[in-house]
Amino acid sequence: MFTIYIVEDDTITARTTTNYIQEYSDTNKHFIVSDFHVRTDNFETFIEDIPHISSRYNIYIIDIHLNASINGIDIARKIREFDFNGYIIIFTTHVEFTSKVLSYNLKVINYIQKSDDAYTLKLNSTLNTIVYEIGLIKDNT
Repeated sequence: MFTIYIVEDDTITARTTTNYIQEYSDTNKHFIVSDFHVRTDNFETFIEDIPHISSRYNIYIIDIHLNASINGIDIARKIREFDFNGYIIIFTTHVEFTSKVLSYNLKVINYIQKSDDAYTLKLNSTLNTIVYEIGLIKDNT
């Protein structure tokens, strides 16, 4: 059972992503969501407000550029201090940060541009990859 953490300052994108993941869960018997945590503000306290548990059933979807004193890269770095097994997916419109994300060795499973018309297809593919990597299914097609 997966725990989903969405850190996104755009409430429409946060809601759309939550709805998409719920639909994905409803149609995929291997992907069961036990809990959603959606943060659209107060990003500075996000790390303190979540359990510090390392689990490959944790999925963090993080926007890089947040309207706050902390950015998504800093949040991802703090997550990696206690959860090296969880999956981090970066959502952003700022492609210029790609090399910075890679340079921090944050073990990001995917970097998805929100402005890409096919972002839900990329999210679908990423969720399929997670289910496959965990071993819940044997064929990643």
